[in-house]
Amino acid sequence: MIGACALILAAPAGLLDSGAAELRAWIDANWKPRAIEVDRRWLALGEVAAVFALGGAALLLARGRRRRSALTRELASQSGRAAASDGEHAQLAARWDAWIDSRYPLVFRGDAAGAPLALEDRIGGGAMLDAAQWIGGSFEASLEREHRVALRAWVQRAQAGDPPAEPLEVLAHGVTAQARWFELWLRLVEGGTGAPGIDGIGRDITERREVELERSVQAAIEGEWFRNASLEVALLRVLRSLAQTMFCQYVELWWLDDRYEVLHAGECWHAGGAELEAFARNFRNRSFGKGVGLAGRTWADAAPVRIENLANEIDPRCARLAEAGPFASALGLPIRIGDRILGVAVLLSASRPMAPATEERLDRIGAQLGRLVDRKRSERAVSGSEARKNAMLESALDCVISIDELGRIVEFNPAAERTFGRARSDVLGKVMVDLLVPDDYRERHLEAFQRCLGPGGERPGGRRLELEGLRGDGSRFPVEISVTSIHVGDTPSFTAYLRDITDRKELDRLKDELVSTVSHELRTPLTSMRGFVELLLEREFSPEDQRQFLGIVDTEIKRLGKLIDDFLDLQRLEAGKLDYVFDRQSLRPLIEEAVRMFEHTSDRHSYALALADDELPVSVDADRMRQTLRNLISNATKYSPDGGTVTIGAEIRDDKVRVSIRDQGIGMDAATQKKLFTRFYRADSTATRRIGGTGLGLALVKEIIEAHDGTVGVKSKPGEGSEFWFALPLARGDA
Repeated sequence: MIGACALILAAPAGLLDSGAAELRAWIDANWKPRAIEVDRRWLALGEVAAVFALGGAALLLARGRRRRSALTRELASQSGRAAASDGEHAQLAARWDAWIDSRYPLVFRGDAAGAPLALEDRIGGGAMLDAAQWIGGSFEASLEREHRVALRAWVQRAQAGDPPAEPLEVLAHGVTAQARWFELWLRLVEGGTGAPGIDGIGRDITERREVELERSVQAAIEGEWFRNASLEVALLRVLRSLAQTMFCQYVELWWLDDRYEVLHAGECWHAGGAELEAFARNFRNRSFGKGVGLAGRTWADAAPVRIENLANEIDPRCARLAEAGPFASALGLPIRIGDRILGVAVLLSASRPMAPATEERLDRIGAQLGRLVDRKRSERAVSGSEARKNAMLESALDCVISIDELGRIVEFNPAAERTFGRARSDVLGKVMVDLLVPDDYRERHLEAFQRCLGPGGERPGGRRLELEGLRGDGSRFPVEISVTSIHVGDTPSFTAYLRDITDRKELDRLKDELVSTVSHELRTPLTSMRGFVELLLEREFSPEDQRQFLGIVDTEIKRLGKLIDDFLDLQRLEAGKLDYVFDRQSLRPLIEEAVRMFEHTSDRHSYALALADDELPVSVDADRMRQTLRNLISNATKYSPDGGTVTIGAEIRDDKVRVSIRDQGIGMDAATQKKLFTRFYRADSTATRRIGGTGLGLALVKEIIEAHDGTVGVKSKPGEGSEFWFALPLARGDA
């Protein structure tokens, strides 16, 4: 019973006219129960519900101490109005007596200190308790520790004249019996020697408390059901709730590893304290096989294993728990789904024995925990899958764009943001075709999209197509796209994997040009050499002519050698195998040497030096710097087909040595300048088509200068010549 005392009295038909007040006054004046005296002091200490079905009239009596005094005055003022016979009085008293006996069959007597304890089972309602196991001990000593504290607090309040109006619910341990829960209504009574004693009635509420235990675990599980917590944290919170209800101070969680047939340590919880903390530190160093220790036995039995007294346990690994920690009893609880064991929870208690719970109820709790584990593992799998998907989308180099059945964008990864120049937040929920597809492709896209809708719609087979995309700035670019569809019922969604192939298209163009250029560059010297060799073989020439012809063949051989060297150097650069030997030296002699190599190579060109008077100290690989200077001077000569002066200058500017090669050639526009240092790139114009070259020289220059921690660039205008420059760090002291 919870709350205030409620006495529901139903008077016989002959007493109804006299009123309920007279009946209550008669009961107060004439009825005495066998076990305890029901007086006004008793009514102040507890709540006892009584039901008398006599004629069907029901009256609700007031509750609490304040209403009791009013009830007393009312009963006293109307006591003369009762008009019931002695037989009716006896019948009413017998019914009250029978109800009390059936509801509260146990009687406790003892002194205020709780000893000795006398227990009487008046009608056998406590027959499940062996009275011999309970009588003769100390009332206080038989209680769980915190309930001993509650009993002392009750005695102190009762002695102070303010006894609690609620019953005590206590967990009591018999001498050898299993622990039981009791509900006790107590009062202080004056003893014969003047010392107060305890008098009371009670009943066994173990079954009710076990039901409450199961419900509390279920409520804890439901509380963790949708909470965003890891499996171990959620399960430990539920097990902690179970442990606290059963007066356990320590919980271990063990997971079954099916691959190796062993239980591995998961997580643990304890109520605190140095002794429990020390015991918990060794938790992760242990594991159990099937049938070994309490966890292994629980796994093998696939049922709860309860040890009421660890000190007397024959299994040495279980008995060791009493030695290693402050534990008196233990419980192994299998966590399962159906017949499959997922893990084992071990609960350890300093009490002997711990709070009662039937094996069937514990087994149901283990099944509830198994469902929680299954759900959390499913959530973890989904969460892991989602995390992996997000990681792939975030790190994907290709664009990933998903649309729903209405053509609205539902996924737009970072690569798509970079490629299309649109933020994800700006495109989600928008119609894809309006944002990303050029006008002249939209009608074709919508027709293909409509064919994929509906139960019998087409399903894209992942074929690769080359189309055009539309950037946020309105520019168009070539894309390679592959589309897949996912159908949930009749509702489809589509995901496109898209790649910007602008660079690939440009590379293809450059490769085509390379093939054309290289074939031309190779064919020209080979044709020349073949022609002169055939002349020398077929005809007789003077020594002077032979020397001239052989000189031309030698020049063409050197030209082929340079072409091959450029290819090999480029390959080494790409593979990172081009070695550099850096030495501190002046750049002046390297520039002068390079210019002398070109002074007599062309009648239409002149070469001028504009070098500062400074030393121009740098740390360079001399051979690679010679190659860089030759390539730049050769390039300036080649793209000045009408001749002119090539000026090579050098100066110190901003702690760098800046070298420039300026020509008076055909120049170039800004678009060409952006691509000029790209491998295999050659300007495509009428003025440059007749000029040979592989497009490798400037690419090599860029690679070499950057390997020296320098920078390279060009300034030019069509028809006004070009100035190529590079800057190297100024060397200070010894390199």
